[in-house]
Amino acid sequence: MAVLAIMTMLTASATAQEEPKFVEVPPCKVTAATIIDTLTDYDVRHQEIIADGRWWGMTIPRRKIILISDEPSQPVRREIVIHEMCHAYYRTIGLEIPEQIEEQLVQQQTAEIFKEIFGK
Repeated sequence: MAVLAIMTMLTASATAQEEPKFVEVPPCKVTAATIIDTLTDYDVRHQEIIADGRWWGMTIPRRKIILISDEPSQPVRREIVIHEMCHAYYRTIGLEIPEQIEEQLVQQQTAEIFKEIFGK
């Protein structure tokens, strides 16, 4: 996987008089060490329905919980695990960016990490 370093403009906190703020967003690192750290810190729960069926995964950083739906097939659940691990990773390194921007970055990286790990 190519190293991903993105400069993201944080317009949510900028007003017309302020200079746009930029933050460097490092690539999500899903390694054995980050997986072990995440599993050490987070309670990973499997359940059938999450948020009334709106999502197949959810990370709740303030409560250190990751929810994974049992509904989708195994390949999809693998992607969900990678996706939620990236959210947890970003909380662990203290990254705070607007949710929509983070979601786009995590989604992109999930596909790259999945392909790297599973070759598909």
